Amino acid sequence: MSHILRDYERHQRRIVVELPELRKISGGLLIARQVMTYAVCVQCGNSTQSPSKFPKYGVRHRYSDFEALSLRLQRRFGAEGMLIPPLPPKSIRNNKDMDFIKSRMNWLQYFMDGIAASPFLFNDLLTQKFLTRTTTGGNDSIVALFDEGLGETLPHASCPPLSSEKSPPAPPSISLTPTHNRGYVQWTEYLSSFVLPLEPEVVIEKVRGEIDTAESAVRATLEAYQALGEGIRQYAKGIQIFSQSMHVLAEGEGKIESLNAVDTSHKDTSEGDQGTRGSFQAEEPHVIPFAPFPRWTPIPALASQAANMFADTVPGYQGVPEQAAYLFLARLEYELVRLQALKGLVAGREALLASILKLQKKVHRLRHGSASPADREVYEGRLATEEVALYKFTKAFLCYTVPHTARERTQNLNRAVANLVALQTSAAAASLARTQSFWRAWAGDSEEVVEEANEVGGRLLLPLVPAFASPVLSMENKGQGGPSQPNRAQAAKKERPDAAPRGPGSFLQERAPSSSTSAAIALKGARGSEGTGLGAPKTEDPSDRMTDHAALARTAEAGGSDVTHALEGTRTPRTQAPWESDEEAAKQTEAETGTPVL
Repeated sequence: MSHILRDYERHQRRIVVELPELRKISGGLLIARQVMTYAVCVQCGNSTQSPSKFPKYGVRHRYSDFEALSLRLQRRFGAEGMLIPPLPPKSIRNNKDMDFIKSRMNWLQYFMDGIAASPFLFNDLLTQKFLTRTTTGGNDSIVALFDEGLGETLPHASCPPLSSEKSPPAPPSISLTPTHNRGYVQWTEYLSSFVLPLEPEVVIEKVRGEIDTAESAVRATLEAYQALGEGIRQYAKGIQIFSQSMHVLAEGEGKIESLNAVDTSHKDTSEGDQGTRGSFQAEEPHVIPFAPFPRWTPIPALASQAANMFADTVPGYQGVPEQAAYLFLARLEYELVRLQALKGLVAGREALLASILKLQKKVHRLRHGSASPADREVYEGRLATEEVALYKFTKAFLCYTVPHTARERTQNLNRAVANLVALQTSAAAASLARTQSFWRAWAGDSEEVVEEANEVGGRLLLPLVPAFASPVLSMENKGQGGPSQPNRAQAAKKERPDAAPRGPGSFLQERAPSSSTSAAIALKGARGSEGTGLGAPKTEDPSDRMTDHAALARTAEAGGSDVTHALEGTRTPRTQAPWESDEEAAKQTEAETGTPVL
């Protein structure tokens, strides 16, 4: 019966909960009241189609309608070992509070995602009525819809059939007996194709321990990220306070005239510097020329332009805790509730097993006592019914609920982490762009450049699905360690014109170097990855260079001549220290390289 899942996955279903809206409903004694309703739309079609092309139909339901559906599905499938997706907890908060509405709508979306992920729940007659009829009455309206098939009928979507059969939709007047329920019939047929493992109690005990482990891990992650969110808020608050101090700096510098009177009219001459040094050695009075300064904008102008930007160097992080509450924390909280529901199924099975043991003792006493045959038959019938229920419950739990829940957990946690990565990446990218704008303003760039940077970094976009090959925001390296990232890519393309174009994530798939040159490349990369600042080249230490040469020489003896050539290519001329004479530098270079210096 695996074709049921296969056919269902081929025609993907997606139930979307959106567009919350207050609507008036009729209550008791002809009193109308406003309740929050949510649009429930079904999107169905092949995975290759665009979501906008899926056939759609929509209905509106309030929270109590979702609750009634969950309760009925729990009685039908949950009692037989299937995990029903949990609903958001009830709350007495104002239904007009947008934060509360958004949080509840997210949970309702998770609930409907769980319904859509199971062909048995989705095809159940209760779910089909819920998705195709809008309730307009009070609390008893949804009960009447489920029990009697009453309600406002909306057009069906032209979804493709799940299998080859083309049976027409069941009329509303049909009863809710399991034999007429397509989803329940498929569920029964699916379970009949499995057999229990040899030692089900051992497997269930193992699952119980794994549930406890997963629950502890999720709780720890929730607590850790909540603490991180509080730290982010404090960091953003500290940046705001420090930005205000920069305004004070700008105002203070504006009152200082002498220290900010920078004269750039003089020219730098090496003769003046040498003449001054010679006059000091000869102890003769000499007029020292005014030391020149580079062209620079006075500090008050710089600070006044940059102070407003400094507070925006963390624009994204100010909203990260709130955004993550919906993208990451809500998903973890939902998974925590699912684990607790899974643990509840284990507890329900234990209660059923305990009831069977009590009935077995009761039947044993009746069989060896003076009880009437009628009383004995009653308890024997109850015992047989509960034993069948335990067998079916155990099979459903081990053969469907556990693997299906594991698959959903993996997908949901991957979505949660992907959302978190996208959120943090967007915030970090925007922060880097604003920090660059702050430095440009401080360095005295033109107002057009600053305004353009403001427009680019002024808004933070939060993609729900991260692009793992995110754009690189590189600083303009003006003498700070080589070309920028795009220029390096162009240079690499010139060196390898026949190289294939690089796709997303291809930076993790660089061509592996040959074994003979791997040591040289590794050592070179180790030195190049370190530095004194962003994009700044590291000042090479002669002792480090000698160590690298010795390692490469040992590798050359074992690995071939290519390493020797790489070793020769890494040697660089030694820079003369200011206090050394030319002869001393030549001797030192000759001693290090073994090559005579002419």
